[in-house]
Formats: sequence, structure tokens, C-alpha cells
Amino acid sequence: MTGIIYICIATLMVALAPVLMKKGIKKSKPAIGAAFATTTLSVVCVFMFKNQLTGFNISAFGTKTWIYLLVSGLLTSLCILFLFKSAHNSEVMHFLPIMKCDGVIIVITSFLIYKNQLTTNQWIIIAMTVAGAILMIIREGGKKGWKWLGFALVSVLCYSAFQIIDSHYLSAIDGGLLMVLRLIIATVIIWCVAMTSGGGNTIRSMSFLDGVILILAGAVFGVSMIFYSKASVTVGNPELMYIYKANLFVSMVLATLFLGEKITPKKLIGALLIIVALFL
Repeated sequence: MTGIIYICIATLMVALAPVLMKKGIKKSKPAIGAAFATTTLSVVCVFMFKNQLTGFNISAFGTKTWIYLLVSGLLTSLCILFLFKSAHNSEVMHFLPIMKCDGVIIVITSFLIYKNQLTTNQWIIIAMTVAGAILMIIREGGKKGWKWLGFALVSVLCYSAFQIIDSHYLSAIDGGLLMVLRLIIATVIIWCVAMTSGGGNTIRSMSFLDGVILILAGAVFGVSMIFYSKASVTVGNPELMYIYKANLFVSMVLATLFLGEKITPKKLIGALLIIVALFL
């Protein structure tokens, strides 16, 4: 029973994060919003993986490893910055399905670059995920334009790229330590971008509530990782972990309740295709 509670909390938290992110940056610059959220996430991750950090020696890694780490951190920062820019110009139900396509990009990359053959099942998953994302992002009238889509695509490409780097070139590093180091590098880069693009003025003009919401956006994402980790250890039936895969639906409901976004039949079918593809 405890494991089920953990996975439900993890699902709720990861679904709430993009809603808080969108809410917090409505009246502020995306870069400063990203800086606030990423800083909080980094703090949570340091707390979560403090055991891996104990006794860490910076000279333990060679030059090549640090180069890959820096590249991974840079890609992480770009992923977050462009995600916030996309969220600033669109709805949760539009940029979120694009981010769910990271698996598609990784699989296709392994096919094109590493010559890994794809199974029929993988092609079906790719088709369902892409079709679902297209259904969800098609908007009536295109009132806000499509610039947000470009930002979202760059974000998911960067997200997929640092995952590929982590798995192929940094796999020898403990996963928790790798996440913390990558996030710290990304946080420094994001703050540099934010402050050189008028972030100081944005902070002074930002409302206290928006600042709190952005901090919470980073915190709840970090908390989701903590409870997911706990659930993966305590859940007796691995199939219960599938609850987590339904977080897209939960985000849609939360976006409707707190942001006034509308769930249309088209979006519902698109989300269903994406989620079903995750189960295949």
C-alpha cells in the first residue's frame, strides 16, 4: 500500500510541475523563471543524492569525462531554457506532448547513427506517439502563432541529446552523481543567460507569488523523483509503476483546473495515443 501511495504522489508532482511553470512565467521572462526552478531542483537533487556526493573528488574524472559532462550540462540548460520559452508562448497541453517525444528521437537516433534495427513494435510506438502529439498541438486558428513549437522541438532535441551522451559516454558515473553535476552546470549557465538578458530588472519587478510558484515548480519535480525512487523499491507489483505513465492526463486535468485550458476530444485522443504507446 505504501508503494502505491509513493507512485501516486510521484505522478501528481511530475504532472503539477509544468502547470506551475506555466503559471509562474506568465508575467516574467522565461530565462529568469528557468533559473528559479532549476536552482530549486538542483537543491532537491543534492539532498536526494547526498550520499553519492560524500567524498566526491573532482580530480576523479579525466579531461574527456569532464568535457562530456560540460556538454551534457550545456544541453540540459538549453533544454530547460527553450522549454520555458515554449511554455511562455503556448499551453501546457501543447508543449507537453512534444516533450513526450524524446523516446522517439532517441530510438530514431539509435537507428540512424548506431545502426540499431527497429522492431515492428517500435515503429508502432513511434507512429502512435507522433500522431498523438500532432493531434494535441493542432490549434484552432493558431492565435498565438507557432514559434512555441520551434522552442519545444529544440528543447526535446537537447533533452534527447544529453540522454544519449549520458548513456553512451558517461555511463560509468553513478546516475545520481551524474544528475547532480549536470544540473549544477546547467543552473550556472541558466543564471548567466538570465542575468545577461535583463534578469536583474525582471527579479525586481516579479511578484512574490510568481517567484514562489517558480520555486515550487522546481521543487515538485524534484519531489516526484524522490517518491518515484521510493516507489520503485517498495512497489511489489512492477505493473503498478504504470500509474506514473499516466501523468500526461493528470497534467491536462490540472491545466484545466488552474489555467483554464480546455480538454477537447482531439486532445483527449492524442493524449490517449501517447499514453498507450508508453505501455507497448
